[in-house]
Amino acid sequence: MENKTFDISYLQLTTFQTYKESNGTYRVQYRLRDSDGKLVKHSGKRGFKTLREAKAFCENLKNEHAEAMYRTDNPAFQMTFGELYDKYIVSRMGDKPSTVLNRRNLLELRVLPFFRDMLIDEITPDTISQWHSTFYDGDGKAKYSATYIRAMHSRLSAVLNYAVYCDWLKKNPAKNCSIGKKNAQERPVWTAAEYARFRAAAAAEPQYFYAFEMLYLTGMRKGELYGLTLGDIDFEKKTVRINKSLQYLNGKPVVTSPKTKMSVRTVRLNDKLLDELQEYIAMMPGMASTDRLFPITNGQLQGALKRLVRKAGLEYISLHCFRHSHITNLISAGFSPADIAKRVGHESIFITLHYSHAFKNVDDEMAKKLDEGMG
Repeated sequence: MENKTFDISYLQLTTFQTYKESNGTYRVQYRLRDSDGKLVKHSGKRGFKTLREAKAFCENLKNEHAEAMYRTDNPAFQMTFGELYDKYIVSRMGDKPSTVLNRRNLLELRVLPFFRDMLIDEITPDTISQWHSTFYDGDGKAKYSATYIRAMHSRLSAVLNYAVYCDWLKKNPAKNCSIGKKNAQERPVWTAAEYARFRAAAAAEPQYFYAFEMLYLTGMRKGELYGLTLGDIDFEKKTVRINKSLQYLNGKPVVTSPKTKMSVRTVRLNDKLLDELQEYIAMMPGMASTDRLFPITNGQLQGALKRLVRKAGLEYISLHCFRHSHITNLISAGFSPADIAKRVGHESIFITLHYSHAFKNVDDEMAKKLDEGMG
């Protein structure tokens, strides 16, 4: 009973009477009504050997009829996942365009092909586990990273949560069968010495060199870099104002607000980087304060990164790992999680604390300092 999705009032649409017949068997007479109280069936059944069997028949029929009436009164429960998905996407159209596009891409590529034609009230934890099994090959090896697997499951769960919110489902079947890892394994980062090798190789390509310097020395996200304008740099105060992000949606640049409210921030620039920015701007005569500081595409910068990594003989890191390198280097330098979170625009210091591998190194340094202090 507790697993049924229908209200208990639907159970009251049945009336049963049980009789013991002269031959020692039991007979059941019953009436079934619709949700308006109108009689839809009046019948009976004979031949139950025991009273327990007769009562079990009554209980099963009562549940089956209640569920049938509930489905009749709630057509949303005949909704397929594909229909639910369409309603969910419309409900989220107010989100940032880049968020909407990324959400749709993942759902349509990884979730819809499996669940599209299923009725939403027939999706169970077992069904979801069957979907999870498609993430692995015949040898049990994962086809995707643990973080991506979790992202796929989270997107499915978000759609089903929307059905719960709309009262089309009583509970989310994906809630207690999560998979994957919330945080990826430690991302590769470059030390200051490794980055020095990279920047030496990048110096021959100034159109990209200064962009890499901004990423590595400020920890800004690549979308924030692409959205920078000349007017965001204050050479007197030695700061850069980060208040927008540029994403490429279907090949076209779209300027949006940064990732979170905390991402809107002012970052102090070191003197060397300021000098380099002045050199760069001098190479771009006629640049207006509203012009993009780095008018390059993500594909161009990605291509330059791959080319220069090979030239420098370094392990490849993604553009986002420049941000991770910046944060890791600040942790190693002894700065507090709160100060680092403010600089890089983390919503919470707990995000900064996820860089546990770097804090372990700091802990080693603390122990050494204590030994020195003890003489």
